[in-house]
Amino acid sequence: MERETFSDGLTDTSSNEFKNLEARVLNTCSAIYKKEFGKKFQHCKVKKFSALPSTRATGTEATIEVVFNRSTPIADLPQNNVVAEILKKAVTNTNNTFNVSINPDSVKVLEGPVPGTTTGPTTAAPTTATSTTAVPTTATTTTAVPTTAASTTSAPTTAAPITLTPEPVYILSVDLERETFSDALTDTSSNEFKNLEARVLNTCSAIYKKEFGKKFQHCKVKKFRALPSTRAAGTEATIEVVFNRSTPIADLPQNNVVAEILKKAVTNTNSTFNVSINPDSVKVLEGPVPGTTTGPTTAAPMTATTTTSAPTTATTTTVAPTTATATTALLTTGISTAAATAIALPMTVSPTTAASTIARVSFRSVYSTFTNELLNPSSTAFKNRAAMIKGQLELVFYRAFPSSFKSLEVVSFSRGSVINTMDLSFESPFPPSNTQIKSVLINAASRVSGFDIEGSSIIVNGISSSGVSQKMSLITASCFVLLSWLLSSQQ
Repeated sequence: MERETFSDGLTDTSSNEFKNLEARVLNTCSAIYKKEFGKKFQHCKVKKFSALPSTRATGTEATIEVVFNRSTPIADLPQNNVVAEILKKAVTNTNNTFNVSINPDSVKVLEGPVPGTTTGPTTAAPTTATSTTAVPTTATTTTAVPTTAASTTSAPTTAAPITLTPEPVYILSVDLERETFSDALTDTSSNEFKNLEARVLNTCSAIYKKEFGKKFQHCKVKKFRALPSTRAAGTEATIEVVFNRSTPIADLPQNNVVAEILKKAVTNTNSTFNVSINPDSVKVLEGPVPGTTTGPTTAAPMTATTTTSAPTTATTTTVAPTTATATTALLTTGISTAAATAIALPMTVSPTTAASTIARVSFRSVYSTFTNELLNPSSTAFKNRAAMIKGQLELVFYRAFPSSFKSLEVVSFSRGSVINTMDLSFESPFPPSNTQIKSVLINAASRVSGFDIEGSSIIVNGISSSGVSQKMSLITASCFVLLSWLLSSQQ
């Protein structure tokens, strides 16, 4: 932004200079993307202002984020350069009425979930984008007058973002101890490879199709290899569990859940699979939804049948919920760039029937404005706010309590500014405590968008953040009011 003189005040987010320029940039950004994406667009955010390098021009460089609704399916994400091109096209329009001048030639993408295959701008009809995409850095070079030149890029071409969007893939490793390894299993065209591949895929597909339905797409064998001599004789298989690219991010299972489902299925003594998988060997190598804890998680009870070593008791450490990865990182790991993780899940010998537990939770959104429509569950305002809260917090709780969390349902909204009430459903003999639930919400407060969470207002099962029963708090408050009135009447 060459016409915006840089000053030290623009490095201070609380200064009037920062706030004034921020407001103008956000108004411009929001108007452009709201017009282009409608309800699927959420908001823009200024990350920082900095001085333009002296080699370019005088003025200010802005780094901004363009944030879309996280419930949008992965397949609907536009290419990074499409997001940038939309901004460039809008600010190049000589009829625009924006109150900040952005040099279109300076717009570039720093980060984004869908890298393109071309370097030039595209004119693809923009598809809806999701989540936090850190995008155009608006800088200016030497020309303040907008131009329509395409610089050194080729003529615009029509892109097909959907075909470039990768499918969510989980990569697992399993031991097939009863399958003797031979060199033929390294040759994908051999009968030995094809025979074992077919049996592994039939088993894998049957398990995940039953569990996830249309969200699951297919399994794929990446390779077979000999088991290390230190483990056992047999064959190790590396397989991919592929989900439908249209599955929303919030609906993807956590990495260790995918592993646990396979372990549980092959441990079932009534299964009729024609390949034997050692459940203790199942581990996740890569996946789009990593967990938030490093210790083992409590697995659904089952009986191991293929190991010969004496069982040992694993010590499970409860880790306080931590802030989950930002949505940008989640989208990136969804393109199979997640670090490989090996997750060991303990198994118990005696099955235990899990009980369903409901936790009633409420919190206040200080910066939200209450309207009467929020009292009506059938109104658009109620449905939109409920979907926004459910879409963001359900994934947060699923990550924090993968072995027990089942669902989140918004119950009601009430005045003051807006008090949000919801029911959390847990299916486990040991559901999380009120304190653990509260901690997850407090940690999530810095990451949610479209609404805010006041930490001191959180109430779980009638217990407020101070640990005092809500009913007792009201009684105490009434006593103080009465005492104050009596004292004032005696003076």
